Parts: sequence; C-alpha cells; structure tokens
Amino acid sequence: MNSKPTTDIKPPSNKLVLLSGILPLIVYTVVEEVYGTYWGLIAGLILGIVEIVVEKVLYQRVSTVTWIVNALVIGLGCVSLYMNDGIWFKLQPAFAEFIMVVILWGSLVLKKPFLREMAVKQNPNIPGYMLDFFSNRLLS
Repeated sequence: MNSKPTTDIKPPSNKLVLLSGILPLIVYTVVEEVYGTYWGLIAGLILGIVEIVVEKVLYQRVSTVTWIVNALVIGLGCVSLYMNDGIWFKLQPAFAEFIMVVILWGSLVLKKPFLREMAVKQNPNIPGYMLDFFSNRLLS
C-alpha cells in the first residue's frame, strides 16, 4: 500500500470566520427570548468555546481572528453575567469593529498598511506591483 498522509489542511473559509463573531450573539438572542438573559449568556459562552474547539479539531489550529472574537465573546459574556445585564454581550460586535478601526488607523500611522501586511502573510509570493498598489494608494 502506498498511501500518503494528507497534510494539506485548508484554513477555515471566510464564511466561517464571519459567522464566528455573530453566531454566539444570534444564539444568545434566541435563547434569551425563551429562557431569559442568564441562559442566553450561558448558551452564547458555550458556543464561543465550542467554536474554538471545533476549529482546533477540524483545522489543527485556531486562527487569530477566532481567538480575538471569542475572547471578546467570553470576556463580555462574563461581564454580562456578573452585572446580570445582557447589554455587554450584545455590544461584542461594536467592540470588535472598534478594535479593527484602531488596527487599521494604527497601521497607516506606522506606514505599514494592515491590508498589505495581511496580503503578504497570506501569500509571500505576491507580485511587487500589487504591493506597490496597496502601499501607494493607502499611504498617499
């Protein structure tokens, strides 16, 4: 038998990454409507942890975006449980967007555009003219 082990594990699709931050909020909202704030928060927190475990099992690693988004989900969920108010959990998408804005503006101030850096990280062999396009457009 000449079976070769597969080591080509695809990263999570963009659709999964986009759902990562919003899915616990949707589950929270549905469960909260039926069972109340406490159980809605518990369901959202469990889903955040499950997302990390599933990504680790399926892809053998957890992406940075998943860690950050679920850290917000778990952190704000715990604050909401402590304060007995679901508003903090509901604000998770706003906090995530604020963090992204800070990263994007900060990268421009440092003259290292975030989008350019991520393009290079994703594909180190990206053509130079594309890098020039990102740099010239964003920094001029």
